[in-house]
Amino acid sequence: MDWNKIGVICAMDEERDEVMRHLENVRPVLQKAGLSIVEGNFGKISVYLVTAGIGKVNSAMCTQVMIDSLDPDILLNIGVAGALAPDLEQGDIIISEAAQEHDLDCSDLGDPKGVIPRMDTSIFPADQTLAQDALKACEQLGCHGRLGKVVSGDQFIANAEKKNMLVREFQGDCAEMEGAAMAHVCYLNQKPWLIIRSISDKADGEAELSYPEFKFLAARRAGELFACIMKNI
Repeated sequence: MDWNKIGVICAMDEERDEVMRHLENVRPVLQKAGLSIVEGNFGKISVYLVTAGIGKVNSAMCTQVMIDSLDPDILLNIGVAGALAPDLEQGDIIISEAAQEHDLDCSDLGDPKGVIPRMDTSIFPADQTLAQDALKACEQLGCHGRLGKVVSGDQFIANAEKKNMLVREFQGDCAEMEGAAMAHVCYLNQKPWLIIRSISDKADGEAELSYPEFKFLAARRAGELFACIMKNI
């Protein structure tokens, strides 16, 4: 698949900056809805890059703005996440097979948690062509990366009870606060997408301490993986 224009959405400036340092000729391209989107080049590929802000609403709004205004061929959500699967350690990479919003709860109306009423799916499939490119990039970098399910909600997961629930009820491999919202909007717009998350913490009782320390290293790893993927496409 040829990708000529790629949109990259990050939640935090720390994540965005690690992507930006791999781009050339970075310049402002759009100011809208409080967003400052820049365009840079990676070889012949145009990359639109933005800090969307933390949380699902920010992510969804930013995704729609980018689709409507810039129409990238594919959208990436790049950043850090908490590990849910026991085989994931800090610095490891999860590449999305699918994503789901774990905090959507209409169970009192008879729907299972995470199911969006009146939609044909609540588990959004990622673009597997680019996912395979990302796996190859992990091998080239010598880092542990694998496919997995990303679960997103407007809460920082930092205790064993919540972590175990996300594994038990959603089969999540990592938890964060934005990716599934981007996936949701991309699904409605029939736009391919992929989430790439570097593990910053174990989403357990130590997360409040380990996340601030390791988020910069995890963001650096995610940025390096982005650059390696771009070299291969």
